[in-house]
Amino acid sequence: MSFQKVVATLIRRWAAALGVVAACFALIGCEPAPEIMAVGSVNPRLVSQDDVKEFDWPVAGGQWQVARPTSIASIRRLQRGSMGDRFAEIQREREARIEAAAKSVKPAPWSVDAYEFEPEHVIWLKELLGEVDNELQHQLVVDIPSEIKNAKVQLDFSGRRLLLLNNSLTLCRLPWRDWYATPTTPPQETDEPGSPDTFDRIELPGADLQSDVMAEFFGDAGMIIAAQGKNLFTIDCDKKEIVASTDVGNRIVYIDVAVETGDAIGVDEFGKLFLFNHQLNQMVGLGEVDLELPMPVISPEAARVSMYKTKTSGHVVKIQELVVLDRYDVPLQDAGEPLAMRSGRVYDLWIEKNAVHKRPNYPNTQGDDRKTFRATIYWDIVDVVDRHTLPRTYSQFCIARRPLPDGGTQLVGFDASLGNRNFFAPLPLPDLDDGQLAACGSGMRVCIAKGQKVHCYYRILDYTSGLTGLYDAAREFTWNAKTETMEKLSSIILALPEDRHDRRPQQLYSELVRGISDMWWTVDVRKDNKELSDDERKESQEAFDKIEAWAAKKSTLALSSKMAFHSTKAWSARGGGYSSTVSQDGWSVFERENRLGIKVWEELQTQDAIPASAYGQFIQLARDTGLEYADVSDVLKECMHRYPIDDTFHHEMMNWLLEKWGGSRGSSTAYAAAVADAIGPPRGDFVYSRLVQRIAPNYPNGFYRYAQVDSGRVLRGLREGMRMEYWQKASTIESMLLLGKAHTGPGATRPSKAYTRQAVELSQELGEYYQSRYPMLLSEGTKSHNLPLLRPFLPK
Repeated sequence: MSFQKVVATLIRRWAAALGVVAACFALIGCEPAPEIMAVGSVNPRLVSQDDVKEFDWPVAGGQWQVARPTSIASIRRLQRGSMGDRFAEIQREREARIEAAAKSVKPAPWSVDAYEFEPEHVIWLKELLGEVDNELQHQLVVDIPSEIKNAKVQLDFSGRRLLLLNNSLTLCRLPWRDWYATPTTPPQETDEPGSPDTFDRIELPGADLQSDVMAEFFGDAGMIIAAQGKNLFTIDCDKKEIVASTDVGNRIVYIDVAVETGDAIGVDEFGKLFLFNHQLNQMVGLGEVDLELPMPVISPEAARVSMYKTKTSGHVVKIQELVVLDRYDVPLQDAGEPLAMRSGRVYDLWIEKNAVHKRPNYPNTQGDDRKTFRATIYWDIVDVVDRHTLPRTYSQFCIARRPLPDGGTQLVGFDASLGNRNFFAPLPLPDLDDGQLAACGSGMRVCIAKGQKVHCYYRILDYTSGLTGLYDAAREFTWNAKTETMEKLSSIILALPEDRHDRRPQQLYSELVRGISDMWWTVDVRKDNKELSDDERKESQEAFDKIEAWAAKKSTLALSSKMAFHSTKAWSARGGGYSSTVSQDGWSVFERENRLGIKVWEELQTQDAIPASAYGQFIQLARDTGLEYADVSDVLKECMHRYPIDDTFHHEMMNWLLEKWGGSRGSSTAYAAAVADAIGPPRGDFVYSRLVQRIAPNYPNGFYRYAQVDSGRVLRGLREGMRMEYWQKASTIESMLLLGKAHTGPGATRPSKAYTRQAVELSQELGEYYQSRYPMLLSEGTKSHNLPLLRPFLPK
């Protein structure tokens, strides 16, 4: 829609409404001027008439010179269901390949084991490609000596040392392997010996043998602070000797140790809280605590002691080298029954069974460090293990019971940073019954003790079941010039005959390309950034040169990534403002980079298999270089034949058909409908809902009537996505927001009663679906414009 038409529309609405307020309503009513929002990661806008500059390309006379996509007849002419039939044909070919691979003694060509990788990459790649499940992998069994009864089991932060505590303290040095070495990984140079059959009892002189020992590790050298009765001890595990001890006068009931410094806190039988160093020659009283509430904690760098003051109020003591600097109360909003306290460098956490209250230590807003912010947890928390050993950022390994569709629960563990609503895939755990679970601070090793046996397991850290991990890996491989690894990974993905992580192979490939091109662009910017040091610019230049050398080999992956790189570079030069704000140099770079991208596309035509992401990239480049719709028609048909149910490329066409690119009202959704018809239900309905999701951010709420969306088809598509278990943590929220925004907002059409009932029912089902899979609401869902739509189904 041209600027003049937008102005004319607004004038008509202002006149009809006789007021500025009505004008605002008109912008998002039944016939709105579409809100100009982002395409990809940029924010292109129609030309402003203020200070219009005349440039040769792509702006002339104050107008975008982008070809109007006037027809989608070629897609509509496809026989209904023909693409679904084509996909069924591809599926039969895939199944035949799987059967053939099963009969071969060699690893399947779509498996990591079919290639040579660096040992530290193998388990990581298997995780990213969904070759290994998130489950405990058994390592060894420790038989506890018969004379040690009812021992509490603990691990040090690395998992090297097993600690058995009752009225004595016994150590067992376990065999240890690096994070990437699974039980089936061949021997590595980093392996360390140990014996699960050797136990060292450390005598604690003068201790009260009627009291159990409490102990906590600190540092990297196996140091322990222990308490028994009235006595404190500092123990060197490797030397098996006590290096300091003291009598505090009263029986000690609790200790907690700062893992980085060895400074610690203790609570005696009368609730007196005291602070001490690991040399045990300094002690400072900090007042009293309620012994009925969860015990206080000290932060890993010994900068704070945090505690429950009451069930509805926390208390924080700021310290430095055992000197109190400040102390204050913090209220706990909507507090429930307290469960535990945890503290890291960034957050203090007051934890309940179904909620966590965080206090930011480095607040974005002044004063927020004296507040807490509540987050609902959908699963029942059983325990939380800190993972704040350096150099890792502060996170937790949480043990919880999650709800199952049949009404039961399942015991799981999951890595999380509860303070910033970040969490990873759940790890199924065996029911403990009368047993106990111990996890090391690094998170790699988990022990489950039952009776006199301790079973030790390896687990994958931060297991991700989505695409984010693949994107991050691609960036890292690109920065480190692991081009051979990237090519092998590309070959595996392109050979995949099945979905992984509920995502199609071409979606995995798109993330690989996106990660490479984004890092390529990053090093291109860094090498010329004068704000960086000479060494940093040199490092970036070297990385850039290696990427360019790899791209010169013109593999499918390199060419696909290069297309995306040129497009990103073009839009970086253009920026996201009005066309009239772009400089002549900006337009020159925009044109040059897009033309270079088209040339790369031409080179890609010589490859045997063009990935779906490259087709999508070509559509964007075609739009930005002024090609006509007819110029991409044959390419679209070719792509749909090759990838009949993929929507990786369709959303680019949807964007091109929007009004801001010269399309007409409803043409984008008409295209989506034509694609869905060609695929056929129910998969076609699912693709339709996905494509409508993609264009929804371009409109204000209540856009269904304006954009001519088939609301019934959206409902069917979203429900099909849930049946397929396609929706993940972000896409489930997007689906619920799509339902909520469809008819919400001033001037929006009222939905039918039948639609309203079905939309509410589906939102409730999506909410239950989300809560059974994910422990808390993502940060995206807590934004002020989203929260009211989600709150009835997903508590914040």
